Amino acid sequence: MNNTINWCKQNNGPALASYMTVNRFQTLMLVVATAISGMNGGRDWSEQTLFLQYVDGSKYLKQLTVLVKAHAQAL
Repeated sequence: MNNTINWCKQNNGPALASYMTVNRFQTLMLVVATAISGMNGGRDWSEQTLFLQYVDGSKYLKQLTVLVKAHAQAL
């Protein structure tokens, strides 16, 4: 969601960023997940989501976020 808000700020200003609420983001992600569900064989992502809720998953997600930001800044 943070990447989405940052994209909104960079491309359309604060108005679009403030429009991107948690509910709107979740609605968009549901649409995307539905649209691409056949691409992953309709696989259920609940195990991956559950992993991210635990300590190891949280650490992984934080590290991934740092690396993505570093990569974006290097471009």
